[in-house]
Amino acid sequence: MEIDYVSVFIFACVTTFTPGPNTIRCAIMGMQAGYKRSMPYFLGIATGFFSIMLLCGIFVSLVAHILPEIMQISGSGLHPLSCLSGTACRLYALSKGLQVAGL
Repeated sequence: MEIDYVSVFIFACVTTFTPGPNTIRCAIMGMQAGYKRSMPYFLGIATGFFSIMLLCGIFVSLVAHILPEIMQISGSGLHPLSCLSGTACRLYALSKGLQVAGL
């Protein structure tokens, strides 16, 4: 399985600047400290997130080339199991968050 690096690059570019915790924090920082004083923070967030996204894409590509058995296993029924376990983890984290918040 070959991973298209152009697609990974475009995905990393788009997700770097879409709304999320990083962009919300950048907006708050800009309001509090001003645009010029917040520029290093903006660039650090954008550079860090972008580089992490690219590294993840490259890592998945390397794993797919080194261990092609994993890619074959994922097509044979492992996907529903991973979806269920991911959902269970998120629900558990949500319940703990609600307990901490006192709700």
